[in-house]
Amino acid sequence: MVDLDQRLWRDRLRLAADRGRGELIAGIDALLDLAGVEDVSHVDPATAALVEELAPGTSIRRITA
Repeated sequence: MVDLDQRLWRDRLRLAADRGRGELIAGIDALLDLAGVEDVSHVDPATAALVEELAPGTSIRRITA
């Protein structure tokens, strides 16, 4: 499924980062939603590394209700 191709998601996250941190966080959240995971550590390692590169020191974790 193209929606889960994380190579494309990495490109999307790079573009979002260029538009600002809010766009980047929204993109990461969309990826987590689509992948059905709660944390970037559960996605492809290259994608998790890119998130760390684009937002150093940021731990993206969902807060469940």
